[in-house]
Amino acid sequence: MELALTNQHLIVVTNLAGSAPINIEWSCPLRIVGGIRHEPRWNQRGRITIAFTDGSLVRLIAGYVFPGKARRFVEASRTLGIPS
Repeated sequence: MELALTNQHLIVVTNLAGSAPINIEWSCPLRIVGGIRHEPRWNQRGRITIAFTDGSLVRLIAGYVFPGKARRFVEASRTLGIPS
């Protein structure tokens, strides 16, 4: 599974690198995303917290050892105006 951002949605997709068609497993409009933060922890260097405007949040791991993917995702969210 991979996270993806468009100018309108936050999306979880599967089969991004495979030969099968890409499947959208989950999506939400960006207007309900209140913030995206990179919050590394020991042995969870790629930990991302996504907060929603209703007060809920989800924490995801985009790599246990290397934080690069998490950092790039958060940087991309900034270009779309999503706060930290």
